[in-house]
Amino acid sequence: MKIPLIILPGFMLLLSSFAFAQNDSLLTGDDLFWNNLLEENLTEADESGLSEGLESQPVDPLDLNKATLEDLLRIPFLSYQDAKLILEYRKTSGIFFSPNELYMVKGIPKPLIQNVLPFLFVSSYKVKSTTSSTLKATPELIPIPDIDFRSRMQSNSLFYKALNSKNYSGSPIRLYNRLKVMHKGVYQLGFILEKDPGEKSFTDFSSFHLSINSLKPFTTVVFGDYNLESGQGLALWSPYGFLREGSAVSSFHMQERSIRPYLSSDENSFLRGAAISLSLSSFSLSAFYSNNFRDANTDTASGKVVSFYTSGYHRTYTELQKKDKLREVLFGTKMDYTVDDLLTVGALLYRSEFSRSFLEESPLSLSGNSFNMMSLYWKVFLESVFISGEAAYAMKKPAFTGSLELILTDNISALVQLRHIESGFPSMHSFFSGSTSGCLREETGVYGGINIKTLSGTIEVFYDQFKKQKAQTILPASGHKFGISYSHCPMENLKLKLRYRNGDEEICDLSGSSSALSFRQSRSYKADIQYNFSAPVFIRFHAGLNRFQAPLSPIVEKGFIIFEETGFSREMLSLSARIACFKTDSYNSRIFQTEYDTPGNLVSFPLFGQGVKWYINCRFRILSGIQASMKYSETYLSKTKASSPGTYSPEEENSSFSLQLDVKL
Repeated sequence: MKIPLIILPGFMLLLSSFAFAQNDSLLTGDDLFWNNLLEENLTEADESGLSEGLESQPVDPLDLNKATLEDLLRIPFLSYQDAKLILEYRKTSGIFFSPNELYMVKGIPKPLIQNVLPFLFVSSYKVKSTTSSTLKATPELIPIPDIDFRSRMQSNSLFYKALNSKNYSGSPIRLYNRLKVMHKGVYQLGFILEKDPGEKSFTDFSSFHLSINSLKPFTTVVFGDYNLESGQGLALWSPYGFLREGSAVSSFHMQERSIRPYLSSDENSFLRGAAISLSLSSFSLSAFYSNNFRDANTDTASGKVVSFYTSGYHRTYTELQKKDKLREVLFGTKMDYTVDDLLTVGALLYRSEFSRSFLEESPLSLSGNSFNMMSLYWKVFLESVFISGEAAYAMKKPAFTGSLELILTDNISALVQLRHIESGFPSMHSFFSGSTSGCLREETGVYGGINIKTLSGTIEVFYDQFKKQKAQTILPASGHKFGISYSHCPMENLKLKLRYRNGDEEICDLSGSSSALSFRQSRSYKADIQYNFSAPVFIRFHAGLNRFQAPLSPIVEKGFIIFEETGFSREMLSLSARIACFKTDSYNSRIFQTEYDTPGNLVSFPLFGQGVKWYINCRFRILSGIQASMKYSETYLSKTKASSPGTYSPEEENSSFSLQLDVKL
């Protein structure tokens, strides 16, 4: 299916011509928010776990008149300064009568308010029953639960090519099915079934959970698959979270959500068993147990574990031999003490036991077949200071992180973070924003960031200096990163964002008789312009440039991308389309393009070589509570100089198709 490139821009402009005739929307502003929010948080991955986890937050929004300081800080990229401004306004002006009252809070940029509105509601604005208060409500004879069903099918021409070349026995289709049954916000029953391309079993991954909330004296009870988040992510966290590139200040404080049912199709980093939590005055106590299997690579001679196998693919005999190779039994407890909006301190203790020992020469920071983890964490809320941190200890190895956020003026906030992770500290259940965001690396580092709000826009600057504890060929030994961004709304419906990133890193070459250091340099420039004709209608332009210089090489490799995206929505139908042109000198200077695929599925693809990619995204409301979504894309590639191991060679065109059905009753 080839569409001439001259036709697609015309089609996109035609979509925009409907801009002023819209009332209802299937393509909400939330979709644009997810795209902008997650763009700095994705690498070469399908991050449906992160996007689906975020998707559940607006479904259960915060009451603006009851939200605490910690509640507000859980909203993505809402800084300590912004949260304080909201609470001060509520204290001086009384209750909020509408979430739109946030526009009256001085010091919070309008684009930020637009982004946080989906997470908030005002209880006094709930629709009241028209039935007379003197009449008694009719008792519910048969409880009717809320049902949320999602089914997704994805196909890619690359899947078919891989199937033919590697003789996979399974279907090339990726399938995902999820069912949630909820009753009055107290009970939730959930199932997930997922199959990757090339896998023979249609139930290669399955997940189940039963959660009960607010059943006194317990706050949460979960059976089945779940995640538990604690402290700042050093000891225990879910497999997804926000990274520091998203915001120079606010994204550095990890805001835990304690025990949550598992909603992702990621086959790693979740607990399977039971967890329970209860609150007693200012204390919160949790206990948890997990008995789960993990995929692993083992040494053929000793049978010991060499590394974890995390791709989730089980297509060939070799891959199937890695499935469920390692059993982990984990159990522990967690206790928190909270004093209003002033102080939170907590402690975590758990033990992890494995069915196999770990090979001492393996790249994993593990030895033996068990370890004990201890962690202390804290959050202190002062008038103009927010202090957070965590200290953990396991296998005789310490780890520490501490952050200090300062409100310097009404328009300026700054953050300083220190971190030290000793070599050998076990990080299999961690999620942390160090020099390699999202991965806990053995390093010592210092980070500084500042946020400046002016009448002409918001400026964010960060600088990060780090040094690794142990030299490795695939990771930087030391280095620094610098970034600056500028965002502004020069007009009511016009948004502008400029970003610059600079990284200089020392790389160890351990291949020879002696180790040697060489420098790797990277630069990236991004510009975004977005215009909203009305709430559900937008047009967006993006340009990006990457510069990469490999160690000991005088050649600077470049990568460039430019794309236009537009969308509109009517009562029953929404459409969006994007066309991107790109050119890179090599795989090293590849460009990542973030795409909102279907609801709950955000992906980031590496583009390299020279070519064009376009896609059309469509949603159709079939009936009330029933929605179908579709996305079709094509990529035409011509030239490439190099590709990384394990990636496809982009010499031909490829296409992909996604179809999803959402039913909410």
